Amino acid sequence: MTNKKTGKVIVFITGLPGTGKSYAARKIRETYPQFREVSYDQIKEIFWDILGFDSQEEKVAINDRSLEYFYLFLDRQMKTGDPLIAEYPFCQRQKDALAEVVERNGYKALTVCLYGDLDVIYQRQKRRDENDIRHPGHLGDRYHLEEFDKYLNGPHYDYTKEEFWNLHKHKDYHIHLGKEFDIDVTDLNSISYDEVLEEIGKLFAE
Repeated sequence: MTNKKTGKVIVFITGLPGTGKSYAARKIRETYPQFREVSYDQIKEIFWDILGFDSQEEKVAINDRSLEYFYLFLDRQMKTGDPLIAEYPFCQRQKDALAEVVERNGYKALTVCLYGDLDVIYQRQKRRDENDIRHPGHLGDRYHLEEFDKYLNGPHYDYTKEEFWNLHKHKDYHIHLGKEFDIDVTDLNSISYDEVLEEIGKLFAE
């Protein structure tokens, strides 16, 4: 039976790109549909459309600006007291700011950190970027809204496995906001979110 309880609970889902964070969020919402999603990616995409970028450095600067707005947006959403879920490759760089927002609003947090074999994760990320419909700003170091169609029809993935790893190897996704569950997603058929769902139920019951 679906759990209808509500309350100040937030679930952070983090891990390398390609680990299935969106899938994990969907699995949680199958049991707890009352969770509302807050998306940093959606905010980044708005900023990309407004400002555009011509290099990795410009993209990073825009991402930093949109991250500050995301913290404000998260704070505003927490004022409702509704349960929230946020999936993104959150790492140590964002941990303190996220923890401050959580504490200020009296929320109870739980973290799901996804990991897996690098070869498997890289291939999944590559397939997703080649086949899924994604905002083209995710797929390179240059983007402008007026050229949107060109990016959609161009190559969608050009990172080698080594380049992919170099982009992420320095990041620590173990942010430990509340109790953290580390889940190996290498074998999709063996993944279970039962412990996570049980812990969420406990947080609602507190």
